Order: sequence, then structure tokens, then C-alpha cells
Amino acid sequence: MDISKLNKTSLEDILREIMCDLEKTNKPLEEKYKDLICNELYYIDDTEAKTIVKSMKPYGEVFTMQDIETILSTKQIPEIKCIKYYLCMNMFYNDYKAYIDLKKLEPREFCFEMSKLFINDIDAPKHKVEKYFKDFEEN
Repeated sequence: MDISKLNKTSLEDILREIMCDLEKTNKPLEEKYKDLICNELYYIDDTEAKTIVKSMKPYGEVFTMQDIETILSTKQIPEIKCIKYYLCMNMFYNDYKAYIDLKKLEPREFCFEMSKLFINDIDAPKHKVEKYFKDFEEN
């Protein structure tokens, strides 16, 4: 079966129907495929992350990907979280620069700590960071 010949709308309809059937008949399998779909839907690669950050107002990119890699390695945080910290640290700088200046805070440390809290929010839904920035990108 060559599904490459199906158009996007047909595939979406088929997938929606499969997910509905699984929801009724096999909840664990439905959850598994829902996770796989969400992992794909909310995936942000380096290029997309840089595009998002460069569009942030008013400062754009303040912390480079290399800056984030360095910070994470000194704090023993896995490199796999680099994109999340890159997005969040730049967001917090862009959004809270006035507060950082007012309170005379060290920007890098403030943005790191706020990002850590945002990323590791224990009651947040799965893909919280990615959903936030995908929505940000669309607006």
C-alpha cells in the first residue's frame, strides 16, 4: 500500500477516524499514538527555534544556542533540553527586561531560573513549551 498518493485531507480524515476507533476500543494504544502524533506536531528543531526567537520583540535573540549549551553543561542539564531553554530564556529576557533592570538582577541567571520553572512545571500538560511557542509562532 502506497499512502504517499493520498492527499493531506484524506490522511487527516483517516487518522481522525482511526483515533476515534482506538479511543473506543483500545485506550492504551490510543494514548500511544496520540503521544506519537503530538511529538510530531509540536516538534521544534534548531532552525524553527531560531526563527521564533529572532521574531521576539523587542530584542530578539539575546542568548545564542551556544550560550545555552554552555549554561546547561555547567548545570548538568541534558543537552536535549537546549532548544527549550533557548526559547524560554530569550522569551523571558524579551518579556521581563524592564523588571530585570528595575531589580538590578543578573539577566542570564534570572532568565535561566524562570525558564527552569516554566519548563519543569509539574502540573503542566505534556508539550507545554512546544505548544506555547507553536502558538506564538502562529500569532
